[in-house]
Amino acid sequence: MVRPVTFEFTTVAAPAADDADEIRRQVPAKSGVFRVFDVHDRLILLDKTHNLRERIERFHDGDGATRALDLRGIAARFEYCRTDSPFETLYLLHAQRRRWFPRTYHRMRTIPRFYLLKINPRQRFPRIYTARQVKRGVRYFGPFASRAELERVKTTLERAFRLRPCEYNIRGDRPYPDCLYFQMRTCSKPCNGEIGRDAYMADLDDAVAFVQGRDEAVRRPMIEAMERLAAETRFEEAARVRKRLERVERARRDCRDAYLDLGRFDFVVVMRSASTRTRKLAIVHGGSIAAIEEHAVDGMEASVPRSVERAREAAGSDDRRQRVYEDFCLVSHFRARPVASVDIVPLADGAEGAVESIAAKIRASTARSTKAQAPHRA
Repeated sequence: MVRPVTFEFTTVAAPAADDADEIRRQVPAKSGVFRVFDVHDRLILLDKTHNLRERIERFHDGDGATRALDLRGIAARFEYCRTDSPFETLYLLHAQRRRWFPRTYHRMRTIPRFYLLKINPRQRFPRIYTARQVKRGVRYFGPFASRAELERVKTTLERAFRLRPCEYNIRGDRPYPDCLYFQMRTCSKPCNGEIGRDAYMADLDDAVAFVQGRDEAVRRPMIEAMERLAAETRFEEAARVRKRLERVERARRDCRDAYLDLGRFDFVVVMRSASTRTRKLAIVHGGSIAAIEEHAVDGMEASVPRSVERAREAAGSDDRRQRVYEDFCLVSHFRARPVASVDIVPLADGAEGAVESIAAKIRASTARSTKAQAPHRA
C-alpha cells in the first residue's frame, strides 16, 4: 500500500467567548500546523505547535496573565492540519508560509539556511564561490553551517590545489601583473598562460574529490606519478609532485570534514505515521523532496524502489528546481540535529540497499516505542 500524503486542513469555527470547551471537543491534542483567520477572512496567524488543542485554547483564555494572546472577538475560524513528526511539521509550515507570504517567507527563518560551495564549470578557469541559491548547470557542495566554515574550506582548497581566488574575467593569455596573488605566486597563474585549461580543470577535479572526502582518488595518482618520475631519474619533477602531495596532506589535517554534492544529495526520510503498520517516507533526489508518501511496512521491499524511480524521472521539472535549496536546507537541518522520530537513510547504495537500512531503523524505532510504553517495574 502506497499513497501520497495530502495535507488537508480542518476548519473549526471560533467558539463563543464563554464556550471554550468547544475547542476541546473538536481539536486533537496532537502536533501540527494551524492558521487563524479574522472576521474579514484575513490570515492573521500561521504557526506550528506540538499540541494543537492547548495552543488554540490559549487564544480564548480570559485570564489576565495571557491577555496578549486573547483572540476572542477577533478570530472567526481556526484551521489546523495534524502531523506525525517534526520533519513533517516543519515541511508543512514552510510550504504554507511560502504559499501565503511568497515575498517575505524567506525572512521568517522557518528552516536554517545553510551555505553552499559553488563551482561553475562553464567558466574558462573556474573559481570557488559562496552561494545560498541554486542555478542550473552549476555544481554545489555542502552543507556549511556558517560562512566562516565555508571560507576556511575555500582558502584551504585554493592553497592546496593552487586555484585562482582572483575576480578577473580571464580571456586569452593577457597577464594581470597587478594581481596580488600573481605576485605572491599562490595560484597556478592561468592569466599568464602558465597552465592550460585542461590542466587547471584536472586540479579542480582533485579539489572536488578532496571536498567529498575521496582522498585516495587524489593521492594515488600523485604517488604513482612520483614513483614513475623517480624511476625515470626526473627528480626535479618528482620533487614538485611530492610538494603538491604534501600540500594536500597538510590541507586534510586542516580540513577533516567531507561534504556532499548537491546533485547526488539522495536520501529517504523515514517518519512516523498515525498507524504502526505504516511509515511516511520523503523521497529526496538531487536535493529536493520529490514526494512524501505513506508506505505499508510489510511491502516496502517493492514499494520503495518504485517510489525512488519515480522521483528520478521527475527530477527535471522546473517547479522542483526552484525548491532545491529550501528542501536541501530542511533535510540538512535534521541531519545536523537528528531527532528520534526522524531517520534519514542515504541512497548511495541504491534503493534496494536503502530498504534494508529503513527496515532496521523501523525495527529500532518500534523497539524504542515498545520500551517506552512498557509499565515501569518497582
